[in-house]
Amino acid sequence: MNADRSGALQAYRDSRSSLKPMAEADPQNTLLQLDVAGMDYHQGRALALAGRHAEALAKMQLSLGVFEKYRALGRSSDDSPHGTGAIYIWLGELFALRGGDLHHSLQHYEKAIASLGTTLTPTNVTPTNVTPAMDDDTRCELATSYMKMGHVLTRMGNLQDAS
Repeated sequence: MNADRSGALQAYRDSRSSLKPMAEADPQNTLLQLDVAGMDYHQGRALALAGRHAEALAKMQLSLGVFEKYRALGRSSDDSPHGTGAIYIWLGELFALRGGDLHHSLQHYEKAIASLGTTLTPTNVTPTNVTPAMDDDTRCELATSYMKMGHVLTRMGNLQDAS
């Protein structure tokens, strides 16, 4: 986005407008369906950063529905969210921002961790279960999920779980 949120938002809208007719013409083409959903995800991010939280939430939920339907894990995060984990992280952030709904925020961070395919806790993190077999994008998304969850738990006054 390079700090041009409105330009980014317009580029994502234009991309979605180009992709949507192709996706509608070929509903069996999973790649096209996910590309459209990826544009919804990117629009949601731009809207969130612009403070347009209600619109961002709608776009993220729309994107999540498609990604859950197709279980698109492992796609390059260069062109779409890294599976549903990234979407759940943004949903958690949006719930925290929109009126401080920390309970729903926490639920989405937990879903992000679960969707990333791991259940690491402070007592079971070892060099063998966070290995190069887990790609860098997944490790970064996982770290982001735990960090944001800790922040929400701190805001909720649950310092033990936050630590």
